[in-house]
Amino acid sequence: MYSSSLTCILNNTVSRTAGAIILLISHGYEVKETNDPFVELANQATEQFSIATAPGGFLVDLIPASVCPLFFDVELTHSRLVRHLPEWFPGAGFKKKAKLWSSTLHELVEQPHNYVKEQLVNNIESISQSISDLNPSCLLGCRNGSDIFLLHFT
Repeated sequence: MYSSSLTCILNNTVSRTAGAIILLISHGYEVKETNDPFVELANQATEQFSIATAPGGFLVDLIPASVCPLFFDVELTHSRLVRHLPEWFPGAGFKKKAKLWSSTLHELVEQPHNYVKEQLVNNIESISQSISDLNPSCLLGCRNGSDIFLLHFT
């Protein structure tokens, strides 16, 4: 019992420290000792990802990649079939979770990005060197979809 709780504490500490280092280097953000919103959001997204990628976690995982054309005039691919299931359909609860979890991922990307934009607008000197090397006009005013994607996910 003692060993298990010690392992849990150690895992949380290592995970939190790694996240703090990444956020400091990539966004110039110093993690709070407790209840840090970015760390909590990252933990939430990690937990959701673990559940979403667990084999057989959702009924939709049991649908074959392509439905046998013997039952349909046209072969339906997995994505087409699943896309058209209504949310109320039995076993389609994954669609509600996907919407919720998608918003968590969106926040995980947007919040640190917005933090950096705020720091640049306010000329805060604590932002990291890697961020200050970016072109502020692009960071603050990018309209190109691929540039925005790269700024958010790198």
